[in-house]
Amino acid sequence: MNLFGKRAEEKQKAKKSLKKEDIASEIEHEPVSIREKHRIIKPNEAREEKQFELLPIRVDAFDKLISSHGLERGSIVLIAGGAGTGKTTFCFQSIFESALAGEKCIYLSFEEEPEKIKKHMKTNYGWDVAPLEKKGNFAIIKFDPLKVAKTVEAMLERQTGELMIEVAELELPFTPDRLVIDSLSALSVTFESEQKFRRYVKELFDMLESYNCVSFVISETTQDPTVYSPQGIDEFLADVVLVFYNIKIRNKRMNAAEILKIRSAKQVKGLIPYTIGEEGIKLLSSTSTDLEQ
Repeated sequence: MNLFGKRAEEKQKAKKSLKKEDIASEIEHEPVSIREKHRIIKPNEAREEKQFELLPIRVDAFDKLISSHGLERGSIVLIAGGAGTGKTTFCFQSIFESALAGEKCIYLSFEEEPEKIKKHMKTNYGWDVAPLEKKGNFAIIKFDPLKVAKTVEAMLERQTGELMIEVAELELPFTPDRLVIDSLSALSVTFESEQKFRRYVKELFDMLESYNCVSFVISETTQDPTVYSPQGIDEFLADVVLVFYNIKIRNKRMNAAEILKIRSAKQVKGLIPYTIGEEGIKLLSSTSTDLEQ
């Protein structure tokens, strides 16, 4: 069963041609990991009715940096920055604190194994997700980026140009309030065609918006970026662009973040210094939260 792409028309035709006993047999022989661990979540099944709601970021004082003091459901947040700037820490801190507050959160990894992520987060920051996983409102899932790319490219090769890729068939254990994708950069390098990757990203973002959750999408950049995503497309599609910098000043480096873009709200302008310590990301005490600056 494809994880990230199927042609809707072919699937519907196939279903109509199957008898009841064939369908039962097909379900019986599905891989255990699909049948028992996760269920397919589709956009039109994700939430029956979209509701306006602001979800706090819950990373230190970041909520004070925007006039709405939170992010709208349905928002796609591009988290861009170079290596070691705290992108993963920021996202994990947000979903960990949100899960403690009762939200349902999912971390989708295209690179590291779930056990490795959990070990690092517990060792470095004391964030133990085991109780949250047991409770059923936290999950870390690994996807193979090469398989995703090959599946999508095969779909596109067979399409007439009129059909949409059904990217929505993600194997998720529940409908999330908050979702992290780590990272688009790991996925982009597996696509043979830049055009196909661009099309995939557009439809992926449409799918994420339909879940009516807050989606953090991580993108690797240079340390001082002028382009914030692979091929520079994602920053135009995202509702929020948050950039993390590792700035060299003489013989030292300092971390700073910038809310480059946010729709439907005002944000603090300029660079926002922060540190990464035992409790995760913290804004420096001297940071101004004046929205008029």
